[in-house]
Amino acid sequence: FVKKYFKMYMSPLYAFLFYTALILGIIPLLLIWKNNTKFDKKNPIFPYVVVVFIASFYEYFGTYLLKINATNWFMVYKILAITTLQYYFYHILNKKHKALFIVFSALFIATFVYNLQHLNDKTFLDISAYLNAITTCLVITFSILWFKQLERKTIQIERKQNPNVYFIVGLLFMYGGTIILYLYANNLYLTNKELFFTSWMLNFLLNIVNRTLLIVGVWKIIKHHKNQ
Repeated sequence: FVKKYFKMYMSPLYAFLFYTALILGIIPLLLIWKNNTKFDKKNPIFPYVVVVFIASFYEYFGTYLLKINATNWFMVYKILAITTLQYYFYHILNKKHKALFIVFSALFIATFVYNLQHLNDKTFLDISAYLNAITTCLVITFSILWFKQLERKTIQIERKQNPNVYFIVGLLFMYGGTIILYLYANNLYLTNKELFFTSWMLNFLLNIVNRTLLIVGVWKIIKHHKNQ
């Protein structure tokens, strides 16, 4: 659908949000590259930063400029996103709650494999919504567990300085704020494409929030190492 209708509904506001989200998506990795010695690549957020960079790069050059069908990319991105997010939460939760990680992994894999045979341009929005719903539940569940862990270990001032607070709040905004949009996306697209693309601006807006907070968190890590 992107290949056919993207330019048709590219309003000035839509274009602004689209390009802003893309630009913000490449900044975290560029910050790390510029401050290479100040950021430990073993930090569990690093794989997710790389995925966000790849997503921004591909969505502009692959989907927008080269008009490559977005169906396969959406599925690849869902796999990369949940994999890097599981890795991130697994480490910041001190490798606890292994049973929950196994449950979410099994649920995602089963849903993906079952729907893969039905994947095409007409079904991928629905399939993407199912996978996104699982990732959203994962983010909310592990965020709650992490904040409970943080509550027990730190004081208020230290919490504000913790870069993971920014990472997790950004993820909660993005996934929690778009779950309804994803679940109704296909019906909306089939009934009113113009309204669909207008509503999709919410996805861009919350991506902007997430990527802005990702930048803040990365910068706090770099700043902390500079001050040491």
